[in-house]
This record gives sequence, structure tokens and C-alpha cells, in this order.
Amino acid sequence: MNNPTALIRSGLDSHERAKLNPGKPKLAALAAAPATIAAISEVTAKAAKARDCLHVLRAASVTAVQKHTEKITAEYGELGMVENENGVGRLDTLGADRRKKMLDSAIKKFRKELNAETADERTRLLAEQRAAKETLNLVRSAWVSPEAILMLGSLGSEKRSNYSRDLANAGATELTNAMMLAVQTGNKDLAAACCVRLDSIGKEGRKGVRFSKTDISEVVAGADFLKAQEAFGLADLAFVQSELAEQEITGKSASANQKIKIGMMQAELESKIGKKLDADGHVVGPDGEPEGETFEERLDRKFPGGPLPDGYTFVEVGTNDPE
Repeated sequence: MNNPTALIRSGLDSHERAKLNPGKPKLAALAAAPATIAAISEVTAKAAKARDCLHVLRAASVTAVQKHTEKITAEYGELGMVENENGVGRLDTLGADRRKKMLDSAIKKFRKELNAETADERTRLLAEQRAAKETLNLVRSAWVSPEAILMLGSLGSEKRSNYSRDLANAGATELTNAMMLAVQTGNKDLAAACCVRLDSIGKEGRKGVRFSKTDISEVVAGADFLKAQEAFGLADLAFVQSELAEQEITGKSASANQKIKIGMMQAELESKIGKKLDADGHVVGPDGEPEGETFEERLDRKFPGGPLPDGYTFVEVGTNDPE
């Protein structure tokens, strides 16, 4: 073995060798990647939860900075920051620009100290986001179309293999009937076997078949495809929103382009999945509240980590018990 690189690789384990090719998919990671809609949705939920936490930190940061700005502006005002006819205090001899710079510097220092307090938590949340993004990117290509979902979902199944043997010599009429049966019964294994047979009969043979692979895939696997698009779309939106939240927490306002990008992503996703989203990226029901959210989850989202605000209280509701 004269190749130095090959010699080095030979002494590394699989994980160490994978690091030498960071751009290539890691099979070890794929082994633990989500393989079902439910598993993908769980990853999306984690990404959304991290996004929501960052939104809470952003709101808290904005409130704290606003309150500190009001406080320090008042303090500086007593020292001449607010111009008046007489000019009072130690700063009354300074120009307006100089006084503004002093105020901006004090606010910047406060923001820096505030961000330092949440730096570890934000780093953890962004790391969770990156992990979720990498995980979903590993399997995204398997869910790009109803046809891909149908063919990969039943690959290797015994039922599909049996159906393929039954259809090995099927002509156009028999194959058309099998396709109709697959659609009527929602039989994905039979539908996939029909697609395999359709590929094998050639262009001329396919002319007599009433349906295409796209037709049968959209009917049999269309619902799964829509769920996958929703999960991936919500995750992608959460990733972008999280990056923006982190940016705003550190004091840099969102640009017009960033706002337009998020707005377009949200509008496109709403059109694709046929559902409405709120400003935070949650799918909402007719009442405008996130779908599937329990009362406790809603309370925690609206008033995280603290007591109920003034005017809110828990009340014990009645039951249907006879007593």
C-alpha cells in the first residue's frame, strides 16, 4: 500500500474514516435516521420546540432591553440627556450626538451582559437544531415524491415479492385491473408490484395500461407524501426562524430580505399542505391556536417558566359526574 492517504485510513475506525469525508452521507448515521412519517415528525417537533424556546428567549431579551433603555434614558435625562431650555446636570455641556453615543454604549453593554447569561442555553438549542437538520437531510431524498415513498416503503417485503411473482407475466388488461384493486383496497405492496411490472413490459406494452406509476403512487402514497412535506417544511421553517431569533437576540434586527424569505416560505408551505400557520410557525386550527396543543402546553408556551400574570387564575371546572 503505497498511497499515504490509504495507509492512514487503514488504521482508522469507521467513524474516524467518515470524518475524512464530511461531505458524504455517513452510513452509521443513516442507521439511526428516521424511517417513518411518525419518526420524521418527532424530529420536526424537536426542531420546533427548540425554535419556540429561542423565541421565548428573544421576547425576554427584547423586554429586558426595552425596560433598561427606559430606565437609563430617564437617569441620563436627569443629567441633561433630555434637552431643555436651561440644561441641567453634568452632561449639559455635551452635544446631543455625544450624549446619544453614551446612551447607546450603556445599552450595548447591558445587552452583552444579558446575552452572556443565556449563551449556554442558546448554544444548546442551536446545536439541537443543527442535529435535527442533519438528520432530516439524511433521509429527505427518500420522501421527495409519492412514487419514491411507495417503492421504498415496500421494498423487500414478502407481500410485494409474492405480488410481483403473480404479476410476472401480466398483460395490459390484467395489470390495469391489479392497479384498480390496489387503489380500491389501499394495498401499497400490490401497488408497488404493479409499478415494477409496468417498468418491465416496455414502452409498447405500457400503451395498453390505463394508469401510470405516477397515477397509482399519488393515490396510494399521496397522503404519506403530504405528511412528509408538512414535516420537512415545518422543520425548514423552524431552522430559518431559529437563526433569525438568535440574530435578533444578539441585537441585529431582521433585514427586509429575511422577513420576505420567511413570509414566502410560510405562504408556500400553507399552500402546499392546505393549512394555516401562525407567526411562530405552528399549524393552527379554526380557533387560531396550534393544533393538538393541550391546555398545559398552551399555558407553558404563553407564560413559560413563571407564575400566571395578573388577571389569570386556575379554576376548577364541573364534571359530568351525577354527584
